[in-house]
Amino acid sequence: MDRFCGGQLAGLRRADPKETYMSEIIVEWIVFLLFLALFVAVVIGEVFWLAKKGWATSGRAAGYVLASDLIGFGIGSFIVFVIVGIMLMMTFGPAGRGGTAPDYAYVIMTGIAVVFSFGFFVISKRLFLLIFKIASGRSAWIYSLVSSILILLVILAPPPLVYFLIVYLSKWK
Repeated sequence: MDRFCGGQLAGLRRADPKETYMSEIIVEWIVFLLFLALFVAVVIGEVFWLAKKGWATSGRAAGYVLASDLIGFGIGSFIVFVIVGIMLMMTFGPAGRGGTAPDYAYVIMTGIAVVFSFGFFVISKRLFLLIFKIASGRSAWIYSLVSSILILLVILAPPPLVYFLIVYLSKWK
């Protein structure tokens, strides 16, 4: 096969045939499936949390959690996507000749993306508490803030950490 590729496959062969490695595609799938598993675990955990507190039945809690999380994540991700697109256009500059935006403009845009997406997630949690008539008042705001922080930490922190551990630490011998 190597002779058909003009000798380009020589660098892809392993020096030791017994040496094992994990392809980047497998690592990316592991990280993606970890994200999905954590999302499902958080949804189930939040349903049990609401049912245990006696705020809602398990069916109402499941509807609330799925609606608020999917809409909150969906629109929050769209906000981040739009801001990353704006930063890309800032990098390209007018007519693709290169941008002249200072570095702090990118920091500000990143901060706006984080604050707006997180803020929308908290507000969507609170709004759906009101719509589903689960809780109101100060306790609802506290629940929305605490659950949003926990959800984002539990779902978004482990996948990059696992990716780092698999990819970078596996290269050390």
